[in-house]
Amino acid sequence: MAVGDGDGLKRAMRWLSDRRLEDPKAKRADLIQEAGSKFDLTPLELQYLYDNWK
Repeated sequence: MAVGDGDGLKRAMRWLSDRRLEDPKAKRADLIQEAGSKFDLTPLELQYLYDNWK
């Protein structure tokens, strides 16, 4: 399993930050799952977000 070119991950992180500003009470895990689907993230990229996105 490898991380892709990182473009999807970068877009996902931007989207996650925007979503968090819009709805600070949104559940972190739900947002990460939605980002995974929206940006077609790999399992490794999803794990990176779970481990590092706060």
